[in-house]
Amino acid sequence: NSSSSNGQDGQKKLSILSTDGKNFTRNSSTGPEQVAVDLIGCYNRSSDRKPTLFRGPFLDSKSMNHKLCRNLCLNLLANKTELIFHFGLSNGIECYCGVELHSEPRLSKLNLSECSLECPGDSDQKCGGKDGMLVYGINRELSADWKDMISDFNELK
Repeated sequence: NSSSSNGQDGQKKLSILSTDGKNFTRNSSTGPEQVAVDLIGCYNRSSDRKPTLFRGPFLDSKSMNHKLCRNLCLNLLANKTELIFHFGLSNGIECYCGVELHSEPRLSKLNLSECSLECPGDSDQKCGGKDGMLVYGINRELSADWKDMISDFNELK
């Protein structure tokens, strides 16, 4: 069993109770996951207007920005075991989520200028283009503190 809480100093605290009754607690300055986001590129949308990302969740929002799309995809794909997946922004207001890019022959990388529509939720960000999808890769990994905690806990077994 495990539980997490915030300590008095604001740090995250994880407590694990093992099956043999040992209790192990470690403070962590970060949450369990660190999320790295990398720009993959601008890709054309399929000729049938389906997204270049897998057929998964889709959101159309007048307040679209990178954080909104990324967080939506993190939540929708939270139960997936993959540590790497993608989110894509298109047409200024559309968000797509997926585990992998389709490998279809008509999918091609475009110049970033084809994905230059401003995000309505943050005019400093780009949210794809009329015919282009701006694709980002999300790499989820456990933070160093939590990797150390798991390693320490495994030594207690």
